[in-house]
Amino acid sequence: MVVAPEHTRDFTTWTEIIGDSSVLMGNPLHNSAAHAAARSAVAEVQNDTVSKQQLTQAVVSRTVSGDSGQPTTDEAELLENSVNQGRSVVVSEENFLDFAKTHPRGDEVRALVPDSGAWLLDYPLLVPSEAAHRNETIAQAADEIASFLTSESGREVLAEQSLRGKDGRRVPDSRSAPMSQRLSVEDELDWNRLMTTWGRQTSAHNALYVLDASDSMGSENPPAHRSYWRTAVDSTVIRLQFIPTRDSIGLWRSAATEDSDRTSQELVPIRRMDEYVDGTPQRKELQDALARANYEEDVPSGLYATTLDAFREVKANYREGAVNSVVIISSGSSDRGTASELSSLVRTLKQEQDQDKPVHIVTMAITDGDPPQDLSEIAEATGGTSHSAATLQDIQERYLHTLSTY
Repeated sequence: MVVAPEHTRDFTTWTEIIGDSSVLMGNPLHNSAAHAAARSAVAEVQNDTVSKQQLTQAVVSRTVSGDSGQPTTDEAELLENSVNQGRSVVVSEENFLDFAKTHPRGDEVRALVPDSGAWLLDYPLLVPSEAAHRNETIAQAADEIASFLTSESGREVLAEQSLRGKDGRRVPDSRSAPMSQRLSVEDELDWNRLMTTWGRQTSAHNALYVLDASDSMGSENPPAHRSYWRTAVDSTVIRLQFIPTRDSIGLWRSAATEDSDRTSQELVPIRRMDEYVDGTPQRKELQDALARANYEEDVPSGLYATTLDAFREVKANYREGAVNSVVIISSGSSDRGTASELSSLVRTLKQEQDQDKPVHIVTMAITDGDPPQDLSEIAEATGGTSHSAATLQDIQERYLHTLSTY
């Protein structure tokens, strides 16, 4: 539920709450109330109360702004913020009732549920699918806890905490906050995709940006009023301004040249953004490299070979606890390679992908049409995503969604 001072406004949907940065909430990957709020938002999409685009935008707004909640944020702290700062907060009904009974200012706030309803947290047990996949111990522990909760001893514990009746059944609805309807998630795939997106958006990133520097990039890009190359460079410069210091970023360009068998050229190796090289921060190293870089005239792209090299480079420099990725920036043309070269690249990427240490390829095509088929196939081979945009503003907007699987 949402707990707020009396003078604050009501809310219509959980999607609206998630997208409102003035509302404080935990991280749904760690906090049960935030978990339930996100489940409710997914249910709203599935029952057509809101659109998937609205929920996606709400999640991006919260995660990109840094207002996604920290693992250490507990509900007692959130409730203190509600009375001391006049903020709306997302907490469980149980914690609100305890707070209202025991806190000297507990009568200064009220509890509300959006008009769309709410999702009921059945058991105090949450195991993110990615965590269970990566760590067998977590999955085993979850199975043991679940078995205990259904045992006679487990039912007694749940009854003592008023989470279940002595017979193991749900307590009467009279204990719940009034709501127009009880929300439920019908398709768990949507939920898993949203939580994967949330995890990716709130994690540190370890990424290698690759700019296509072939002859085709010198052509004019009318929507941006500059060449495709300048669009790629300028959009990357803008992007670098907003990358957090916790992230690790490197920069390559791709073009076949006469004096080298390799199509890839390292401009700046992968380093943390807060790292210094001879007194120069990594962010400036990247910006300076972009200012010096240019495309090659009368040479083919070689992007397929570069993509495989970049994929292997990030694998070799894999960063634990981060989202590891390759970001490919090219045009909407179709001269990146032959069909057989594409088929070989896709097959190799699938074979070399490590499910325990995945590297995702994200492609950004500078075009006002759909993402080119070859770039989409390359991204899909690694569980990444493909995007397209033509203007600098639109490219920045798409960058916010590059890791979204929802």
